[in-house]
Parts: sequence; structure tokens; C-alpha cells
Amino acid sequence: MSSTLFKVGKYYHYRFRLAGGARRQRTTHEVNHKRAHAIMSKAYADAVLLASGMQLVPTLEELIEQWEELRAPIASKS
Repeated sequence: MSSTLFKVGKYYHYRFRLAGGARRQRTTHEVNHKRAHAIMSKAYADAVLLASGMQLVPTLEELIEQWEELRAPIASKS
């Protein structure tokens, strides 16, 4: 399971194949190689976790967003 980082136009893209044969190819929307590599590494780690049946642990920011959605005022037509 190796990953490849390559440039198309001005943006970096990544490609990797998981153990089950599923192939992932996405863009990082980054022009900086170092930041693009960090995005690729995170995407690869997340894909390996999902492929093994484990759930991703949400970040603190994602938890706050979920909490704000649940606590948002509810407006009905009545």
C-alpha cells in the first residue's frame, strides 16, 4: 500500500491503493509540496482506518460544530 503525490497543473494530487484493491485518487488543492504531503498522509491514514472497520475520531472543532448544530434554535411554522 504505497501512496504517490504528483502535480497536475498547479495543484498536487495523490493516489493510493488500499489492501482490498480500492483505489483512491484526489486533489489536495495545494500548490505547496509540504502541505500537500501532509494532506495526503492524513487521507491515507483515514482510509486505512475506514477500510479496517474502525471509525474516525472527530477533532475538537468537529465536535463543537456538531454540538452547535444540535443546540441551534428550532423554528417551526406554527
